[in-house]
Amino acid sequence: MNWTQVDGDKHLEPVVSMADMLMSLATQKATVNEKDLKKLEEFTSDFCQEG
Repeated sequence: MNWTQVDGDKHLEPVVSMADMLMSLATQKATVNEKDLKKLEEFTSDFCQEG
């Protein structure tokens, strides 16, 4: 049997602890860089929108 053969109501989400979250934050790279933030700032300034 594999997971696709198990009824949906029998699937359980894994427990996520604070230690899991902290480890994730410590090992992930930024997805936005300074250049992207500058472009957003310029867009906001040009179009007078908060975002």
